Amino acid sequence: MSLPLVTVGIPTYNRAWSLPKVLEALESLEYPKEKMRLVFVDNYSTDETLEISHAFQKQHLKEYESIRVLVKESNIGQARSVCVQEAEGSDYVLFVDSDIVPPPNTIQRLLGIFSQNPNAGLAGFPPQRNPIPIGERAWFSKLPNKPYVAETIGHDCTMVRMKVYEKVGSYSSAFGADEDTELILRAKNAGFVVILDPSVRVLHLMKSRSSSFVVSVVGYTRFAFSRMAYYRFKLLVEHHHFKTLQKWMFYTLFTLSIPFLLVGIIFSKIFFLIPFIVLFVFLFVFHFVSARGIMRVINPLFYAFMGIMFSAGMWNQFIKHIIRSLQENRFRM
Repeated sequence: MSLPLVTVGIPTYNRAWSLPKVLEALESLEYPKEKMRLVFVDNYSTDETLEISHAFQKQHLKEYESIRVLVKESNIGQARSVCVQEAEGSDYVLFVDSDIVPPPNTIQRLLGIFSQNPNAGLAGFPPQRNPIPIGERAWFSKLPNKPYVAETIGHDCTMVRMKVYEKVGSYSSAFGADEDTELILRAKNAGFVVILDPSVRVLHLMKSRSSSFVVSVVGYTRFAFSRMAYYRFKLLVEHHHFKTLQKWMFYTLFTLSIPFLLVGIIFSKIFFLIPFIVLFVFLFVFHFVSARGIMRVINPLFYAFMGIMFSAGMWNQFIKHIIRSLQENRFRM
């Protein structure tokens, strides 16, 4: 039985600082190169990214099924769609982001997951930075050490069956972030499942080496009020994503309980402490049970801060969404 043809999609933009290590890892993948098609889609990088990609193409072109370097003004959703278009005739598309270092057994491991899970449409590994930021520590502490059916996964190092695109289409150009989640929601509605394998973690390269609690909170706060957060809110609105809605409502109530906590402390009124205590106990128990080791204590505190930022950011996007809708309706009139 012949091995499947795998197209490796690598969207790039100003990644001269990380791309050489990524290319070195791609060369080391333990899979026949004649069964691999490499597709680079660059968003007009202003550094040496294109030169590095072209040099790699020139040096290794005869080893692979093909190496294609394309330049296209695009957001990440559009870039991934170009990779899918260029993957015509392939059995799978493996996305490797241009700051991700996949381990040598990546393709065999993911193909093995697909063979064991006939309904799997996507399978991937979680990326991990070094040193590990507290947000990633919190998340990893709740994951099993084996492949499992996940709600969603990022496309940092993820393989997708071509049948998924044939059935539900490609990535939406309307999403400049969370384009992977939006596709996954459509794939799941079509009957596909998503597999995440936390027993294999790929290295996520980064320029900044800080992993402190403060940096994580500040970074998430900036995200919560950014344009990227709007794409996440758009997902909630368009797909009626109940779990996200549930999370939003819980952290909204938690945020609203904080003034009661302050009033209770200032005026020594125990009654006012009850809303905050009840919600925090629920938060603590949930994250204590789902985590491991010292993260059982850290996670509730970390997610309390992140949840407040998430709630505030979502309400910010909700108000902006209403304003945009009113302006669009007035313009049509």
